[in-house]
Amino acid sequence: MGQQDIGELLRRRGLLIDAIGPSRLGVDVADLLERVPVRVVRRAAVSVNDGYYASNSPTGLVRLRDHLHENAFWNKHLYSLAARRLTTILCLLVALAGAVTLFALPLAPRDEALIFARILVTVMTFGAILTQFNEILAWRSAAQAIERLEHRFYIVEGLDEDSLHKNGMADILTFFAEYTAATSRIPPFPRRVYRLHRDRLNDLWAHKNASGSSTASIAVV
Repeated sequence: MGQQDIGELLRRRGLLIDAIGPSRLGVDVADLLERVPVRVVRRAAVSVNDGYYASNSPTGLVRLRDHLHENAFWNKHLYSLAARRLTTILCLLVALAGAVTLFALPLAPRDEALIFARILVTVMTFGAILTQFNEILAWRSAAQAIERLEHRFYIVEGLDEDSLHKNGMADILTFFAEYTAATSRIPPFPRRVYRLHRDRLNDLWAHKNASGSSTASIAVV
């Protein structure tokens, strides 16, 4: 299991523990933390934010619903913004690689070693372009899947704890499973994207919940 997989598991465990309480998940978290480098654990401990989750509801299904909805909102936008930013960079790289292929290589000296080196650089450039193209596709696919999921949150929106236990348990579990599937193995979006758009997304989240939701405008990533 790679570090990204462990990170995803820990994020999901953290969401569940904060929403419905530790239960036996704490043992699982301890086992996962053993696989994480000590320096990473220490760095994470320093940056712990008590306001990471925005819901003011007590532990239970309402709080879990709030967490899922907020994460869906934020990640939908951040994946989309990351894909848009990388698309711009990718277009510049393609233009540069095309210019090198069409103009620089034909006009270069004919020394075999230099030709080989230039061909190698060109191949590596196209390899980088392909990697970034795959990241764009992954981010766009995740954003679309999360958006479809978010549109179905009206089914459980506004229900209290008792109503969720009686009629919404299956929906909450389905949302959690589909959200996990949509975000699993997706490349992390650049931190720069989050920093650049955090304030705007906070405003959008506050506006979205202005009608009386139980959540506040606190960024969740």
